[in-house]
Amino acid sequence: MRTKGYSGYHRWSARVISNDPSHKEIRLYIKANIFNPIIIRPRYVRLYAMEGDRVKAKIKISANLKESLRLKVKDFDLADKLSLNIKETKKGREYELYFENSLIKPGIYRGRLLLSTNYKERPQIQIPVFLRIRAQKRILYPK
Repeated sequence: MRTKGYSGYHRWSARVISNDPSHKEIRLYIKANIFNPIIIRPRYVRLYAMEGDRVKAKIKISANLKESLRLKVKDFDLADKLSLNIKETKKGREYELYFENSLIKPGIYRGRLLLSTNYKERPQIQIPVFLRIRAQKRILYPK
């Protein structure tokens, strides 16, 4: 079962319909307690700005194991469009990632930030990044 994006206790159910006259419908239940070694809040970066404006976003990454966490940038697609600053708020336990746009032309930019970790349970973290810069509207008044 795919549990990506889930954390904590969850319960799923499915209804099975059969041609057995004594059991026409059966409900199946799956219960799971899902443990994530690394908590990422929010799971993605979305930045919206007008042309010429600066916009910022923050992501918090926390360790959920006793072992200390180390992060290293492996790849960042939008490095020419966004600046990235990684700050360790609690030594080996918590990081904050700050994103800020450069002054770029209007458009929609999509990419990802790929981080490598020292956890064997999750050796890589992939964070989707979305940036939308809208053009300034010009209002022309008739003479």
